[in-house]
Amino acid sequence: MTTIPSNIQGGECVKERVDLLITELAIHITDIVKNNSASSLYENEIADKTKALAELITARAKMK
Repeated sequence: MTTIPSNIQGGECVKERVDLLITELAIHITDIVKNNSASSLYENEIADKTKALAELITARAKMK
C-alpha cells in the first residue's frame, strides 16, 4: 500500500503544484504566441494547450 506524504495529505502541496503548473503553461502558451504570431503552424498546439489550461483552471477552482 502506498503512503501519502504528510505534506500532500492536506492538499495544500497539490494546490500549490497545480497553481505552478497553471502559471508555467500560461507562460509557455504566451511564448509560443509571441514567437510564432505570423505562423499558422502552431494553431493546433496553441489550441490544445489553451484547452488544457482551461481544464486545469477549472479543476483548480473545484479544489477545496
